[in-house]
Amino acid sequence: MAQVLKDEIKNAIFISAKKEFMLHGYEKSSMRKIAAGAGVTGGNLYRYFDNKESIYRELLQDVVNEIDTILYEGSNGLVSFKKVLEEKIIERNNEHREEMTITIINGLSRLIPELMENKKEEILILLKTADQLDLYNDFNLVQWIADMFKIVFELESSSYHVAYGLCKSLESIVELGLSGEETRRRAQECIEFMTKKR
Repeated sequence: MAQVLKDEIKNAIFISAKKEFMLHGYEKSSMRKIAAGAGVTGGNLYRYFDNKESIYRELLQDVVNEIDTILYEGSNGLVSFKKVLEEKIIERNNEHREEMTITIINGLSRLIPELMENKKEEILILLKTADQLDLYNDFNLVQWIADMFKIVFELESSSYHVAYGLCKSLESIVELGLSGEETRRRAQECIEFMTKKR
């Protein structure tokens, strides 16, 4: 019986944390607000999680793993969250740069459409907090995309801004609350436009 209550409390904490992160982002969310939203005391919350970051990481772990798999499979093993594309891979295959670029874009383009069905809230949280927190030892979503753009599209000074724009554009599309198919279509268009070679 005690385990059931623990699971219910942890679930209430996750529901509250999702609301907090979606409304306020990572930085402006607080353990106090998460505890209040979950209907538990601050002390009880700390029995389950050491800090806000541990809630955030556990909440998004599944979606990060799914994104990692989609990127890896979609790019034929070239990139994933945990495997940053190395410039030397592109340099060694410079004659295949265009082909590699298309492969990587295909991996990126699959992200939002494939995850919208059952991970919409988590995707929205990840996009809203994309530039606020380093995940998994120096992983920052906007910086990761910027590094990809720098290598693949040879963008130097503007890669971070383009990556930030892509994340914010995708965030606004997801927030519209359209049907799954329409959200996927718009996200796909946005990614294709932002990654189109000029």
